Amino acid sequence: MTLQEATDVMHGALREEDLDALRQALKARRAALEAGESPTLEHFQAGESALAALAAMKRRWAAESARLEQVRAGVASALPHREFPHLD
Repeated sequence: MTLQEATDVMHGALREEDLDALRQALKARRAALEAGESPTLEHFQAGESALAALAAMKRRWAAESARLEQVRAGVASALPHREFPHLD
């Protein structure tokens, strides 16, 4: 895969938030660079953009995780408390 192809796959993976595809695209970018392809300014900027997108994704997922925990806690607190038998 060429550097440009890997960069295109990377952009698609970021749009879909597909971490497995992103991992493969990043490996392909690295392989293309190690094979001697010269990155353009656009390729460099794409890598920088990917880092920013990953940071934003991490923040978004952290916020969603916190929101899900609030929902879980709300549901759990609304349920009647039950005593469970101890099997000692």
